[in-house]
Amino acid sequence: MTGPTGQTSPTGLTSLTGQTALKDGRRRCGLRRAEEAAAVRQMSTEQAELWFNMEVRRLIPPRNQSDRTSFRRVGRWVSGKVSRGEAEMDMFNVVLALAREAAGPRSRNPAAVFMTLMKQEMGYGCSHSE
Repeated sequence: MTGPTGQTSPTGLTSLTGQTALKDGRRRCGLRRAEEAAAVRQMSTEQAELWFNMEVRRLIPPRNQSDRTSFRRVGRWVSGKVSRGEAEMDMFNVVLALAREAAGPRSRNPAAVFMTLMKQEMGYGCSHSE
């Protein structure tokens, strides 16, 4: 962050207050997500599934094999829905937003929170949605 003198922070954000630098950082993060969303629309479903798996693992580091399997199955589930025409490519980004939410600072077990959100918000695991 920057001080009241307007110096550049280690992150490269220049502003008069730390609050402005924080807003600038949020804007950059929003631009990154918008760029990711546009890039996902250009990918094949297989490429998007691989990208999704890497991003989920980056957001929520798997603690064990069960977490890795769950993330892989969620990616396959989304990919299947997109392939069958039941969802748009943007569904990968929607599910990634749930992963970001689950990885919040107050989450003690983000993988479990993510799977719970998937079941509640997306109907994952319900027999009628597979």
